[in-house]
Amino acid sequence: MRLKRWMWGIMTLAVLITSASCKKNDDDNTVVTTKITSFYLKNDSIEGLSDIEFTIDNDSNVIYNKDSAEYGIRVDSVWPIIGASSLESITINDTLDYSREDTVFMDFTKPVTIRTVSAADPEQKRTYTVKVKVHQVDPDTFIWNALAFDIYAENPTSERAVYLNDEIKLLIMADKARCYSSADGKEWTGADATGLPQTFDADHVIASGKSLYYGEGEKLYSSTDGAAWEETTLTDISINTMLFYMEGYLYAHATMGGETCIARCEEGSAAWERASKVPAGFPVSGAGLCVADGPTGKPRAFLAGGVDAEGNLLSSLWSTEDGEYWTNLTLGGKWFTPREGIAIVQYAGGLMMFGGKDADGICYDDFHLYSPDYGLTWETPDSKAQITIPYERKYYISPITLSDGYIYLVGGRASDNGDFAKNVLSGLNYASLPGFKK
Repeated sequence: MRLKRWMWGIMTLAVLITSASCKKNDDDNTVVTTKITSFYLKNDSIEGLSDIEFTIDNDSNVIYNKDSAEYGIRVDSVWPIIGASSLESITINDTLDYSREDTVFMDFTKPVTIRTVSAADPEQKRTYTVKVKVHQVDPDTFIWNALAFDIYAENPTSERAVYLNDEIKLLIMADKARCYSSADGKEWTGADATGLPQTFDADHVIASGKSLYYGEGEKLYSSTDGAAWEETTLTDISINTMLFYMEGYLYAHATMGGETCIARCEEGSAAWERASKVPAGFPVSGAGLCVADGPTGKPRAFLAGGVDAEGNLLSSLWSTEDGEYWTNLTLGGKWFTPREGIAIVQYAGGLMMFGGKDADGICYDDFHLYSPDYGLTWETPDSKAQITIPYERKYYISPITLSDGYIYLVGGRASDNGDFAKNVLSGLNYASLPGFKK
């Protein structure tokens, strides 16, 4: 009797398992037979349309393109090509019966619905929503905005803005040194910058990823916040001006062993070494400075314009990858007037230059220039990139580029007598910048 009950239990369990298995297969079959397996848009007269890749999300029943289509691509007159198997029918927007052989152009600028019906079981249906994303802003266009005016009240003799710890730091020197900070370029807070000498020249502050640095004679000053500065006494070197930070090293125009040179020091070390001689025609002051990924992808330093040791204004662009070997990229060419106080930044596949002051005063005609080949040639940028809002011409602007594509033009001098503008302009570019996010 017990054996019969035991066998009966085994048979019952087997039936239940088989039943559950059949139900699962039926459910899986239902899901499969209502699925769309591929999707793209077609119109042979619209270039780039077939490059749009779509994702089919069968959990939320949405078909969409993860990456927005290029600006200007038309999707208002296209025909969907739908791939599926074992479907009884496909209906678009509840009214149009779909056939791959038909060519009825539709508007996909707004969401479109696609209803599928299973051939195995017409009661089983699914409705997809198709959403096509297209860039609404030309990716080659800069969107320029004025963010702030009258950042500070002082009348300084020098200023420099740099980027540190996710903030813009604006250093100025008036009757004393001050540091103004902003996370967005709009709202600013000020504090005294303590520990700096009374001869502090803010024009020569440089930034690494960790700290700010200022050099003067046998003293090197450093700060992690722009407000509190520490002094270090140097040996065997006298700093004329700090130049830039690159690949873990500080660079300066300096005097060592009685000779001027380009000197360098590993960040965190006190040991300076001679990197190279100062080339003839090299700027000793007033140059625009930029460290950016060069055409090879390796960081390079660029020094634009400035004043040489004889007091001559320069129209040169010097470049180096290591501070040892320097190249004048504009040698033999006159792409812009000799000038000082240039702002230079990396942009797309090259460099962009703003402002400056030449022998005739503030530059107006070629205030804004672009180099598509990292300094070999210069030209007026395409109208899409030009500053489109009323903007005064300036020199000694501090340019700051961020990883999200924003460029900030901070401060600068807005008259030949050196009055400071005390304002901020921002430009947002949606192109893929080297080393930047889209």
